[in-house]
Amino acid sequence: MLLFRETQNFSVRPSGFLVSSLIAACDRSGCMFGEGIQVHGFAIKVGLLYDVFVGSCLLHFYGAYKRVFDAQRIFEEMPERNVVSWTSLMFGYLDNGDFENVMYLYQEMRKEEISCNENTFATVIAASCSCCKICSVDNLKWGKGIHSLVIKLGLDSNVCTCNSLLGMYSEGGRLDDAEFVFKEMPERDLISWNSMMTCYVRGGRSLYVLKILNEMLQMKKVINYVTFMSALAACSNSVFIAEGKIVQALVILSGLHENLAVGNTTITMYAKSGTMVEAKKVFQMMPKRNLVTWNALIGGLAENEEPDEAVKAFQLMRENTISWNAIIAANAHHGLEEEVLKCIVKMKNAGIDLDQFSFSEGLAAAAKLAVLEEGQQLHCLAVKHGLDLDPFVTNAAMDMYGKCAEMDDMLRILPQPLNRSRLSWNILISAFARHGYFQKARDTFNEMLEMGLKPDHVTFVSLFSACSHGGLVDEGLTYYAAMSKEFNVPPGIKHYRTANSRTGSRCHEGVVPMMAPSDTTVPIVAITALRWLAGGPLAIEQWRNDTPIGSLPDNLISN
Repeated sequence: MLLFRETQNFSVRPSGFLVSSLIAACDRSGCMFGEGIQVHGFAIKVGLLYDVFVGSCLLHFYGAYKRVFDAQRIFEEMPERNVVSWTSLMFGYLDNGDFENVMYLYQEMRKEEISCNENTFATVIAASCSCCKICSVDNLKWGKGIHSLVIKLGLDSNVCTCNSLLGMYSEGGRLDDAEFVFKEMPERDLISWNSMMTCYVRGGRSLYVLKILNEMLQMKKVINYVTFMSALAACSNSVFIAEGKIVQALVILSGLHENLAVGNTTITMYAKSGTMVEAKKVFQMMPKRNLVTWNALIGGLAENEEPDEAVKAFQLMRENTISWNAIIAANAHHGLEEEVLKCIVKMKNAGIDLDQFSFSEGLAAAAKLAVLEEGQQLHCLAVKHGLDLDPFVTNAAMDMYGKCAEMDDMLRILPQPLNRSRLSWNILISAFARHGYFQKARDTFNEMLEMGLKPDHVTFVSLFSACSHGGLVDEGLTYYAAMSKEFNVPPGIKHYRTANSRTGSRCHEGVVPMMAPSDTTVPIVAITALRWLAGGPLAIEQWRNDTPIGSLPDNLISN
């Protein structure tokens, strides 16, 4: 990005290679979306938007940041497309879980007689693999057809393509086909070995899993936590308990015993083998726990006829959640948002289940601090736990995205009009007002009324803010008058401040007589707005007559 800024200082036109490299750097970073947008704008400015390499990099960039609709728009506008362009868009859809569009693009690509490369096939096979979970027969036939084409084109020796084929056959339960691909591979990487082990685990061939592990150890292949998870899963019965203990020893020697996923799999292995004493030891020694950890322990206790212990473990898990929620509530009440987020992290590390309250308070804290990354992580975790549709969590997530200026994400999770609470409408109006969408704020308010929901004082604060900053003085005063007359919402201090911040020219016509004399900050706002206007002195004199002596700041009036 330093190079990008230096480039802008010179009159020399940059090359497509340079701009492509800059976009790729923002893509790989994973946290430079804003910078990538700047480079995109720069590409438009210097006339490189339609460069095929720049366009392909932009497709991959937007897909990586879950902006697949933006990627699709760029793709449609590209005058020239190559195999990289098609594959980049396909990968974007794959990464966003839209497998049908991946297959559709592949078919369109074939119609236009564009040659596929190994990355194209790997992407399409991965999509077919994911679809096998939904409709294994049809999509597996489709995947086998792609496999035949891969062999025909001589790409069956590519490691990436073969790994995708292994995953597809594993998901489809085709163990023999997976074995054929694995044995025919001239070169294998760690993913290849792990994929074959996973396939054997799913097929119930525990001995074959252990043979592969032994082969990897003898060949001094690199082993990671996924390898050990498959080996431990293969030992999840009493027949292989001795081998399971050996695998656990290897895990400890490799330093992976503190890995959360490995710990959970170890507990499950001992639980399914009926060795709950060892399962409890692993549980006690784990530095971090999550919901899966507790479920593995409780499920193991129940399966091994220890119902009392299972109930105690469940109660302990719930008590921990309630205690933590009390601490979170206290911190939130005192405005300690950072402490709220720290508590959430500690709960996750301790393996304590987060509930609707935990998520909603955590998202509310992220909203107040405007920390998008932490808010996104919390929202993703809520989705993973199936709590994203809870109305409290949804509203908190909407508020967080709105306050972090992520309007697209906020609108994406917005409930349908019939399912929106008044709070949902208020958050939507507030977000539009905050980010300058004044007309949308008004339209949303009108839509809210059409749905039969009554606005409250929060609705009008947001509405006045939209009218004030948008220069919609007449509309603002109309809403102000209707607030108490039509909707029976008594004006409060916030309404006075918001209504008078930009409507000084009309204050003396109707707003000033309704001012609350008890709050001196309201006159300060109004006088500041009035003193530069022709009608200011008259309005101030009227105000002084209606306001108790001593409540107005004379030095401000004299100025």
